[in-house]
Amino acid sequence: MQTLEQHHWFLYSDRPIPIPVEIDGSAQTTTFRSGTLTGSLVSTAYCQWHFSRWAVKDRCDLFWSPRHQLPLGLPASMPAVLSIHDLVFKSCPGTMRRSGLLLERLLTPRSLANADTVLSSSMSVYNDICKYFPQYAAKAKVILLSSSLHEHDSANPADLHPKLPKAPYFVFSGSLEPRKNVDRLLAAYETLKAADRIPHQLVLISGGGWHNEQTLSTIKRMAKHVHLYQNITESEKALIFRCADFVALPSLHEGFGIPIAEGIKLGKPALTSSTASMPEVAGTAGEYVDPEDVESIAGAIHRLCTDTSHREKLAANAKLIANHYSWKHCAELTLNAFKAAVR
Repeated sequence: MQTLEQHHWFLYSDRPIPIPVEIDGSAQTTTFRSGTLTGSLVSTAYCQWHFSRWAVKDRCDLFWSPRHQLPLGLPASMPAVLSIHDLVFKSCPGTMRRSGLLLERLLTPRSLANADTVLSSSMSVYNDICKYFPQYAAKAKVILLSSSLHEHDSANPADLHPKLPKAPYFVFSGSLEPRKNVDRLLAAYETLKAADRIPHQLVLISGGGWHNEQTLSTIKRMAKHVHLYQNITESEKALIFRCADFVALPSLHEGFGIPIAEGIKLGKPALTSSTASMPEVAGTAGEYVDPEDVESIAGAIHRLCTDTSHREKLAANAKLIANHYSWKHCAELTLNAFKAAVR
């Protein structure tokens, strides 16, 4: 793998972004350009207009988009690589915001057509490309994602507010949106707590979401047993994961499911769905459910909360497969794809 210093990188963003110190120190090899806009429609228009202009001005040898959409104004002579993390607008369109669905339907097919190489974040995503866009399957390849949560030092428990539950708990991490299936997770959990069948509490980590009024109402009603942490640091998140008995992600669809990998890298079992990419990522560390069946989710929660030996077996499996996920390996394969596209 060639090192960062052997290339000059131009990083484009529609808004200012915090730059890690180790990258910010590479001023001679990295140039940052950003706008100040937010909102999906406005920011997408900004990116479509400015990114192609910047790429031409910077005389880029290649353009990579990690966000499903290429600037349509890129010169045909400039090689382009496109990352596809899911095709939810095809598989679960009803779970998306209207603006996001419109943009995906408008721009993603054209971006797939214009890309020289398409990077899919799992075999499940690759299979979806073959299903919905078979004409582009030949230029698609799988590069698995990973997690860096295990690299963060844990925060001081006393710094978290509200404090971590004293009872055992399991954790969900993700946006509070329909695709994440949080309402069914809460319904399953509530049936078990109402019958006093499990000692565990539920911790939710989220930075936001949409169409979640019912979700937030349920969380408020169950505040004695359900704890919502929003906009926390990675160190605080690492602490929550390390102290949890397992990770729950019973989504309707995931293109990869980074919270599963975050848990696995920390030796945690995953309660997750038997659909899409989730069995591929969780492997032998997973307890699988039908995401549309509350009883199925409740049964899995009960087993992981009460059957210690089973939970420990899945945790041991998680440690065995943890090395399957590596950002270094992901970066090496991605850089190789860049070089191949340029050639």
